[in-house]
Amino acid sequence: MDEATGVAQAAEQAHDPRACDGALARAFGFLGKRWNGVILGTLGSGPLGFSDLRRAVQGISDSVLSDRLSEARPRRPRAARRRARAPGVGRLPAHRRRPGPAAGARRA
Repeated sequence: MDEATGVAQAAEQAHDPRACDGALARAFGFLGKRWNGVILGTLGSGPLGFSDLRRAVQGISDSVLSDRLSEARPRRPRAARRRARAPGVGRLPAHRRRPGPAAGARRA
């Protein structure tokens, strides 16, 4: 068996038709919505800012463009959406914090 045949057989074994079907369904679902094909085609030549994209896609409103871009953005798991912050960054230890003004204190 030559190398090309071995690669082809490995690819055939790794192929999951259900995964392909799901990916195709998502792709056609995305492209089936109005404006998505035009937006995707416009972005095919390179990234654009919102205003530039709005000018390039004639006839689309700001709200529809915003909705379509939000829908197209990949979703991250909820836990991954939280900002990662190193311990202590942006916070002072309790012993270094200044107490706020006393409840009954008056300003001069």
